[in-house]
This record gives sequence, structure tokens and C-alpha cells, in this order.
Amino acid sequence: MLAEEPLVLESVNLHEVWLLYAEELLKWGEFVQAKGLIVEVNLHARVLKDQDRYAKSLMLLSTIAYLEGESASALRCDMLCHQYAKSIELVEEALEHTFDLLL
Repeated sequence: MLAEEPLVLESVNLHEVWLLYAEELLKWGEFVQAKGLIVEVNLHARVLKDQDRYAKSLMLLSTIAYLEGESASALRCDMLCHQYAKSIELVEEALEHTFDLLL
């Protein structure tokens, strides 16, 4: 029996880790810290042309804007998210997010 090859992580983009961390911060109610990370993810994803991470960061910024009482800004961020989302999973998540936002 052959020994299994170890799984080697070839590259990790820092903005991907920040995005995951920001999502956890949002779950724990750390909105100010999460917003700072999401803004950084947004900038890095835009520079690196990472459309899905850019779209996800817009959706999270939309959530924060809604929690801050800025519903118009939240809707604008959601609409931008729809423009940039590529993966079908993210498109579906963005549609559900916008639906929840409008309720």
C-alpha cells in the first residue's frame, strides 16, 4: 500500500483569509473590526482582479451598511455584488441576501 502524499498548500491569498475572519467577526458581533477587514479585502480583491472575493466583500459591506441604518448604501453594495459574482453559489447567496435585505 502506497503512503498518501501530504497535502501541500501552494498559495494562500491573504485577502481570502481576511474575508473568512471578517465573516466570523460578523457572527460574533464585532462589526467595527469586521468592517475594517472587509474594506481591506475589497481593495485587495479589486487590485488582484479576484471577482468572487470582491463580490463577497461587497455583500458583507452591504450587511454592515444595513446594520448601520444605511439601507440605500446596503442596496447599492448588493447590486454591485450581483454584477461581479461569478460562481453560481455566490450568485445564489447574493440573491438570497438581497431578498432578505428588501424584506
